[in-house]
Amino acid sequence: MLHPGARFLDTGNGMTPKNFDGDISEAFKCIALLGENGCGYEAQFKSVMTALYYAHDPKNEDNGGFLRDDAVLAVVMVTNEDDCSVADDSLLLTPGVNSPKDASGLGASRNYRCNEFGHVCGGQPPPHGYPDLIPASGIELKECVSAEDTGPKNDDLILDLNGHPDPFHGHLSPTVKEFADFIKSLKPGRESDILVAAIAGPPTPYRVMPYDNLNTNEQNPDIAHSCSQASDDGGDPETADPAVRIDQWVKEFGDQNGFFFPICAKTLQNAMTQIAQKIHQTIGTSCLSSELAWRNPADHSKGHNCVAERHASDGASMAAMAGLKECEPIVTNADTPEPPRNSPCFQLIPNAADCDDGNESNKTFFRVCENADCKPASNSSESVDATITCAVP
Repeated sequence: MLHPGARFLDTGNGMTPKNFDGDISEAFKCIALLGENGCGYEAQFKSVMTALYYAHDPKNEDNGGFLRDDAVLAVVMVTNEDDCSVADDSLLLTPGVNSPKDASGLGASRNYRCNEFGHVCGGQPPPHGYPDLIPASGIELKECVSAEDTGPKNDDLILDLNGHPDPFHGHLSPTVKEFADFIKSLKPGRESDILVAAIAGPPTPYRVMPYDNLNTNEQNPDIAHSCSQASDDGGDPETADPAVRIDQWVKEFGDQNGFFFPICAKTLQNAMTQIAQKIHQTIGTSCLSSELAWRNPADHSKGHNCVAERHASDGASMAAMAGLKECEPIVTNADTPEPPRNSPCFQLIPNAADCDDGNESNKTFFRVCENADCKPASNSSESVDATITCAVP
């Protein structure tokens, strides 16, 4: 559905066409459904950093043009496991070690290695599982946070092909702080234009349970799921593990710009809707001066002294531009704006609640009405933008 050469969805800017065919929801589904058979050690932090690093270069053939100086940046993660990013030359995920008894200290070749080396709970790493075994009832840990670079270290018995030990000594990379700082650096001085969200496993409860390692005939530690959701087809429930590092990363952006939602839900619609609303709030509404000039100060029915243009693209060609007239009748009441009888047109709604951001000088809400309901046409594939210029008294 993406056009040849496109690497990300672009709806156009009102003068240029979109770079995909059909509805944006179907185009997003097409590029987002990548399956679940990749590496079992998830690297959410590193993948985002890599994508946005290349987006810095406008000439980059993959992500060039994605980052724009005047745009809001939103990073949304949907995942059922915590981040386990490591440096390219890390030896933490060496598959040749598969036992807590191994002298390297890496433990079993399982996702729990990410917990043991990536988290600390009450200042201590999760249990290694040897020589002390995990009781059948498990162990619930409290106050679990990212280990950053203070967690357990392997003892350098694991060497690369050149005989060198792990330069990171088993630490995950980037740290939560490094990843958050990288995202913030993309909008220097404008951190309020960054929104991050995660739909993931709740960080609590954090419980370590024993499991039978059939490859070594041992009982090794494993992390228990922090949530589950029954499947609609009666199959295995959907589960997620404690996303300690991801939750901590979200909190780096504060309550106004960071949001966390549990992934174990019958539907993700509520979470996605709230994220979309937060993005819209961050972008801001189209609010104009509270004091706009009238064409005829003695007769407000003639409308405001404004010029508006509508740019519409169907994705196949350059945007078509046309002038817009103000909707009739002229809106006089923000609570019950009159339905327009000359759509498509634009409305200027005075003292609008949508413009209630504390700036009393910009309280006029500008919107385009494609129909009498002032709602987008549900069966339209057009991308529509509008610009307006108004005189002030």
